[in-house]
Amino acid sequence: MISGADLKPRRGRFSLTREAIWSSDYDLLKVVFGDIIVVRAEFLFAEDKLEYTAMSPKFDEIQEGGQIPEYVCHVNTSTVDGGQKCYEVRWVKK
Repeated sequence: MISGADLKPRRGRFSLTREAIWSSDYDLLKVVFGDIIVVRAEFLFAEDKLEYTAMSPKFDEIQEGGQIPEYVCHVNTSTVDGGQKCYEVRWVKK
């Protein structure tokens, strides 16, 4: 089991547009945020997006006080028998 202390050095930043959040499938958002603990979220009005700072086992470790890197979320979608969608999420450091 992973504890919060294990995740503390694994921090990252990422953004989602407001449109991406409102138009996304709820099941997709559950997968994207499934391994994420959001510690800060800010709506950037001029850019019409939410910027998140989070901890995740998917993010690289950083030094205490170091620059928090920015990540991009890549999602692959496939459909299995019966029409159910499956999502594969990959976080890539910018």
